[in-house]
Amino acid sequence: GRFRAISWDEALGELAPRLKDSAGVTIVAPPVKSQVEHLRRLVVPGATFVSHRPYHEPADVDPSLFLTQGAWGHAAYDFGNTDLVLSFNSSFLERFRSYGETLRLFGKARAKGGCKLIHAEPRRSVTGSRADQWIPIRPGTEDMLALSIAHVLIKEGRVNRTFLDDHVFGYADFVGPDGRTHEGFRSRVLRDFDPRTGSDATGVPIDIIINVAR
Repeated sequence: GRFRAISWDEALGELAPRLKDSAGVTIVAPPVKSQVEHLRRLVVPGATFVSHRPYHEPADVDPSLFLTQGAWGHAAYDFGNTDLVLSFNSSFLERFRSYGETLRLFGKARAKGGCKLIHAEPRRSVTGSRADQWIPIRPGTEDMLALSIAHVLIKEGRVNRTFLDDHVFGYADFVGPDGRTHEGFRSRVLRDFDPRTGSDATGVPIDIIINVAR
């Protein structure tokens, strides 16, 4: 068969009867007024509706950015003064906030010979194809890649220890109010996330993990 263009009314007319005849219907959609609202009224009364807030909702994003970065709202990325971007499945060249501005700033930095890009993502996306190095990775294992890279950085002393000691709580082991010593990020990463463990989880070769860290 071949696809043909139809109107929204035709589409709803085709879909609604099928939904009504289906058991256990679940619709997941943001709480916005759209064609999804028509489906809400057309499906069986017992259907399950799961609403979610888009990740960029200010009410959700702004407080977290303020607490972690000290500013309300999304910050721009300073590609012009960046030597290296290490991207964990953030396909910012095709699906990012301020898309046009991101492309302009990134392209300008690249034209000057800066802003090397290493991009880890399961598929060779637009961002991956434009990267200096694309790292194919098993879906959902970006955290393991990041932690195994951190292992190499910490083990080889490639971290700014002064900054970490002065500004980051929980990097080193610490004594809590209860008088007990708690394991910090450094100890946990060195114990559990060596490059071999990261490689087994992500499918990324050990030598690539080590070379990216260096």
